[in-house]
Amino acid sequence: MRAHRSSLARTSKFGSVFPNAATVASGLRVPGPLGDLMILSMLRQTKGTALTVTDEEMLQAGRELASLEGIFAAPEGAATVIATRKLAASGWIKPEETVVLFNTGTGYKYAEAWQRALQSADGGAL
Repeated sequence: MRAHRSSLARTSKFGSVFPNAATVASGLRVPGPLGDLMILSMLRQTKGTALTVTDEEMLQAGRELASLEGIFAAPEGAATVIATRKLAASGWIKPEETVVLFNTGTGYKYAEAWQRALQSADGGAL
């Protein structure tokens, strides 16, 4: 993560454009974000970081949130679980630090994506 932060500081003023961006998390599917300048500026000012989370990771975390916590999260909310795990594993988040994760969406908005994810996890049966 530290190397990523260094490269973030060297990147251009604007974020990259991702044509044909695809993910089950529609709230994260932004081919050319309007706020890229503000987001990158804030990440640099706060010495923050950014990372990637795959659809498979999001859906797995969503299944865990549902089965362990009773939370039917949107994939974007489940992405925060994976991102936190990755940042903790890399040492970017220290064991003594307190972290708050926000899930601002509901899994009900993603019924088809969750159905496909559950079917693939169960070998095709629900």
